[in-house]
Amino acid sequence: RMLAVEIQHPTPYYDDSYAVNSENNGPYGDALTYELIPSIEEQFAAREREAQEDAERRGAPERVLLCRPNAGDPRLEGGAVVYDLTPERMAAELGLLTDAGAGVVGGCCGTAPAHIAALRSALAPS
Repeated sequence: RMLAVEIQHPTPYYDDSYAVNSENNGPYGDALTYELIPSIEEQFAAREREAQEDAERRGAPERVLLCRPNAGDPRLEGGAVVYDLTPERMAAELGLLTDAGAGVVGGCCGTAPAHIAALRSALAPS
């Protein structure tokens, strides 16, 4: 996890930094190090704990595997990229993805609405 914070310089006429203590601008380095950063860390930790508790209450998995396969291997045909995997074949191979633990499936390059419709049909309860 990462947090990027951009802080406007209080006095642009001086070549000093918010990240250090300075005679011109005060103890900003200490304020960042001992007040702002610990406060942000506490807020993130609390949100992560809440999210984990919610997931545990719902019985949700810790991670979800997402698969977005291409509709076959790309090849050039007349200057255009073509994918040969038919929607029916993609749907027939869906079991390989779900057996491997995929909880979310879709498609990437070369996948058309017909491919997604075939995947949806293959996942529909009988």
